[in-house]
Amino acid sequence: GYDLPEDYQVEKRIWYSETLKLNPGETYFSPPYVDLVTGNMCFTVSQLLSDGRSIVALDFSLARIQNSIEEIKNDEKSEALLVNDEEMIIGWSNADCLGKRLSEALPEYEEVFSNVTSQNNEQLSFAIDINGKKNKVFVTHTQNNWYLILSVQEWELYKESYFQLIRNTLLNLLV
Repeated sequence: GYDLPEDYQVEKRIWYSETLKLNPGETYFSPPYVDLVTGNMCFTVSQLLSDGRSIVALDFSLARIQNSIEEIKNDEKSEALLVNDEEMIIGWSNADCLGKRLSEALPEYEEVFSNVTSQNNEQLSFAIDINGKKNKVFVTHTQNNWYLILSVQEWELYKESYFQLIRNTLLNLLV
């Protein structure tokens, strides 16, 4: 088992208070949060039982998603970010940012997030400067209002094509 902090009060947890507002049998999905025991990002799925007072709840860890996001990072040339519609960072290459607001932890991504949320597309791509470097940004908007944002420096994304174009041009000039 896990040892909860002495000051832990289930009644103050959002998943608990929101589930009590439901009808028996209805399911509540909490916003992501940092788990008190593991320190990992997770979310809770809970349901009010038929007596109208008891709740069954299960936490789902987002650690595997975090691991996948960390693997995407490529020498500062590509980054993956998972953020919800309230600007909470759910996944990022630096785990110290998890659970924090985007504007506080990653202000360089505020313009990216603004572009993303101003459009009602499930998938989106656009070019933007991040930390003074041109990036191509690819976004997927999920049904639970999370945004997976992948940014790749344009040079990394297109360099093979540029090299091929230069080689072909030089070959054509020589022939």
